[in-house]
Amino acid sequence: MLTAASSRSGPAPLADSGRTLEFSSTHELNTPMHRYAQQYLERLCAEQGLRCHLANLPARRSEAQLSAGTLDGELGRVRAFVQRHPEFVMVEPSFVTLRTYMFTAAGKPEIASWAELEKHAGSVAYKRGVFIYQQRLEATRPAGQAHDVQDVAACLQMVLTGRDIACVIDDGNMGESIKPLLAQGHLSGPVEELELHIVMNRSHADLAAAMSASAGRWHAHGIDRQLRREYFEAHWALARR
Repeated sequence: MLTAASSRSGPAPLADSGRTLEFSSTHELNTPMHRYAQQYLERLCAEQGLRCHLANLPARRSEAQLSAGTLDGELGRVRAFVQRHPEFVMVEPSFVTLRTYMFTAAGKPEIASWAELEKHAGSVAYKRGVFIYQQRLEATRPAGQAHDVQDVAACLQMVLTGRDIACVIDDGNMGESIKPLLAQGHLSGPVEELELHIVMNRSHADLAAAMSASAGRWHAHGIDRQLRREYFEAHWALARR
């Protein structure tokens, strides 16, 4: 079991300030992803002698606060995000790999890949702020149209009411609260895997490097995989049903 002092190798940055570092995630509260991310972050920060708090914020607001320095970091960005934002630094390796799925209504054509999606005319829903889904869906034009919605439940409802032909969803959002909605349609097998990272503003470059050393050690010893099983195993089973 990982402990706060299991591998601290020297004085931690910001450890004497008494300040709690603020991080955010776009995944909704009470989802497997948010609970996992919170535990991962708290343990990772504890190894640096720090206290960290994880809030839920919309993606654009989170990005703006991170750029302004009023937010210390964010959990859940793909590598391409950091490549587009050199003012941010990334903790390596990724802290989680999520699977992408396509949800369609019962009795409608099932869609099981991005290629199949391009063959169907109509709008496709996705949670607002997930830039990589927005990019992929906008690439399907003119036949397809991206439709961003506030949350995952709304994404599924748009499909069930016939507003959209599909909803793009990841297994980090597949909690018990949306299970009744999932049961009313069809969920594809995984169509893509996304490696998600912790990103921080460049004022925390030294801390990001220290966190990377800890995260790399966790990965080498399977600690991150053990933690993922604890939070995701039941929900991966839900996705497969």
